[in-house]
Amino acid sequence: AHESQIPEPNDYFTTSIGRQPIVITRDKGGELHAVINACAHRGAMLCRRKHGNKGSFTCPFHGWTFNNAGKLLKVKDGKTGEYPAGFNTDGSHDLKRIRFENYRGFLFGSLNPDVLPLEEHLGGAKAVIDQIVDQAPDGLEVLRGNSSYIYDGNWKLQMENGADGYHVSSVHWKYAAT
Repeated sequence: AHESQIPEPNDYFTTSIGRQPIVITRDKGGELHAVINACAHRGAMLCRRKHGNKGSFTCPFHGWTFNNAGKLLKVKDGKTGEYPAGFNTDGSHDLKRIRFENYRGFLFGSLNPDVLPLEEHLGGAKAVIDQIVDQAPDGLEVLRGNSSYIYDGNWKLQMENGADGYHVSSVHWKYAAT
């Protein structure tokens, strides 16, 4: 994802990491967050639209409400629902946050919290991202529409191929001709 897809406070964008649905949000203070797109209670999908602007998400099943950073705000029948004494302490019922970092506007997440720091993980791919960003002095913006593929492979090779404009006129000549 790219930060241009969630430019305003309370904007959100849904996507997946592998087959796990996530929501990327920008809170009212402008900070970016990424959480699993599932209620912490029974796992119902919270956000069914691709993108929008909301300060909170309410579970369609039991009505639990979370702010767009993933913190549980309220539960149905909170005062009379017989919740245990230790319920919702220290964020125990907040949405599950994922490992999430930003490199020059490009947003990266991992379901594994124990991964290398992003810049180290990117390795030589940083040069490709730097080249793309440096060629756009007014900034980048992701345009509407997308294509998604699930494949067994290294995303860095796919990204490098996508940044290589030299092959387009020979491999994608019909597209280039339009």
